[in-house]
Amino acid sequence: MFAFPMVLLAIAIAGALGPGLWTVIIAIGVVLVPYITRVVYNVTQTLKEEEFVEAARAYGANDIEIVVFELLPNVMPSLVVFVTTILGRIIIVAAGLSFFGLGVGPPTPDWGLMINENRGFLGQAPGASIFPGLMVVLVSLSFNFIGDGLRDVLDPYRQE
Repeated sequence: MFAFPMVLLAIAIAGALGPGLWTVIIAIGVVLVPYITRVVYNVTQTLKEEEFVEAARAYGANDIEIVVFELLPNVMPSLVVFVTTILGRIIIVAAGLSFFGLGVGPPTPDWGLMINENRGFLGQAPGASIFPGLMVVLVSLSFNFIGDGLRDVLDPYRQE
């Protein structure tokens, strides 16, 4: 899954399912599963060797209790940071799917759809396509900056 480009896989899934909101949701969800799984797996592998997990096991906690009460609360900060950071890419992929006619259709407002519908009017009204494209870039950058800030705040190993 990692060898196949994210955008190309989303386009292939959306092309197979046809245009629509659920298609965008399914395509982005399928594309993101390996990335989210990798983050959760790596953090869990690191945390399972920590002393608080051994203490919970010594206290008599079973595996489900350890996962729910010890590992999950400690995995969530990394997952929140990752999802916030990748949200910008999700917005770009969703706009790209709509631009190619594989995303949501009219009358649902979508930046990719606005760019596509107004690209023929670039000579007369360039703002009709430029502003939706600019908003895609600005919102994507905003989520990247938010994710970076959350990483700085939630990182337990951060040096001050």
